[in-house]
Amino acid sequence: MNARIVGIAFVNDQDIKKLKKELNFGFLAMAKLLTANLDGKFYQMLGYDTFDSYIAQEDLGFQRRTAYTLIGIYKDLILGLNVQPVALDTIDYTKLDMIRHEATPENIEDLLTKARTLSKSDLKIEVTGREHEHEFKMQCRCGAQE
Repeated sequence: MNARIVGIAFVNDQDIKKLKKELNFGFLAMAKLLTANLDGKFYQMLGYDTFDSYIAQEDLGFQRRTAYTLIGIYKDLILGLNVQPVALDTIDYTKLDMIRHEATPENIEDLLTKARTLSKSDLKIEVTGREHEHEFKMQCRCGAQE
């Protein structure tokens, strides 16, 4: 392999990882702002009847689920369990959403470690105890017992 190309690939990889971390931190900053807007009803002061109409505006275009997921992460992990945002900035918000429902003061460090190191599918198995999402959905739909 050409050493110059390998060097370019390495820099590219580092830039991608740096930006991913910045995006994760950006999601946490957005979560804080959305929480303040919702709790303070700032959206009403801006002329919106509901928070949902505020987040759906063209300049934001949030899906309702995404906005409330970010708010839940902020309320459950940062406010509820006093986890510092810097401890979360290497973890994708979808993984944080997976663990927040199971997090307690006793297990939060273990869950954060798993969220940092496991793939999303492996983390889902760890958190839910179910190997296949399809299996879980079928049990829910059909009312099957485990």
